Amino acid sequence: MTRSPGFPALAAVALLTLVGATLPHHLQPCINGPFEGITQTLTDGTVVGEPDARDWGCVEHGPGATPGAAADVPTGAGVVTTNPVIQGVPAPPPTAICLEPAAPNPATSTTRIEFALPASAHVTVSVYGRQQGHGPRESTVVRNLLDGTLAAGRFIINWDLRDDQGNALPPGIYRVVLVVGEEVLCGDLEVR
Repeated sequence: MTRSPGFPALAAVALLTLVGATLPHHLQPCINGPFEGITQTLTDGTVVGEPDARDWGCVEHGPGATPGAAADVPTGAGVVTTNPVIQGVPAPPPTAICLEPAAPNPATSTTRIEFALPASAHVTVSVYGRQQGHGPRESTVVRNLLDGTLAAGRFIINWDLRDDQGNALPPGIYRVVLVVGEEVLCGDLEVR
């Protein structure tokens, strides 16, 4: 029996598709955990009530996180434009990778996602939604907010609660995921 020359290529493509379809191992706990409960915040970032212990937080790389200069990330853009606020002595870079609770949360039209980097790194910030209905509930990316290399510092993404196609997201709980190298932090955001 002879095989067509296209069979090995087809088999290789099928294997790559299966491998590429699985989430990287370090994302699994963040993506596959339950999408329930949020850390409620006001517009200014003040936490209201009890924070959800499974959400947000820091990965320590030294004694505590020290804020650095702020920078704005245009909504949905992968390019960071800095808008430094000069007030006296420059602050040192943060000492931990941190993902602050989204503010406000729950959100109705926009929310702010703030994170800190202690050193230059490749960063992705994505928003995952949970497929509803019958069958397995799979998490899928609904919006890629950032994918690029950033310097050490504090960064803010103002997000309009829209998906990658520009459609407003339906009400529900979504997961914000920050990936810095092998480190992954996530937090739940309620869209109303």
